[in-house]
Amino acid sequence: MHGLKVEGTPFTKAYMDKLRAIHDYKIDGCLNVIDALNHEIDQISRRISTEAKDDDYVRFLTTIPGVGHYSALLIVSEIGEIERFPDSQHLCSYAGVLGDTVHA
Repeated sequence: MHGLKVEGTPFTKAYMDKLRAIHDYKIDGCLNVIDALNHEIDQISRRISTEAKDDDYVRFLTTIPGVGHYSALLIVSEIGEIERFPDSQHLCSYAGVLGDTVHA
């Protein structure tokens, strides 16, 4: 905007501080929206972590590389009560994966 160039990596604290130093109301408005969204994301992330700590299945699932709290909670909510599946083959069939690779 108006030939302004800000050096740095976008969305880092240092970059945001450089943008704030410009003191442009349009930029400040956008930064305020980003701040509000980051606040919401932080609150939700803390709640997800809290709920994840209280669930044995989630704690187990997060031992799998690449599965974080959010993914584990999603898997648990999708499966529901695991006891409804008579064995791992039925669970794998429900999930759409090959059951012969799972050993229960």
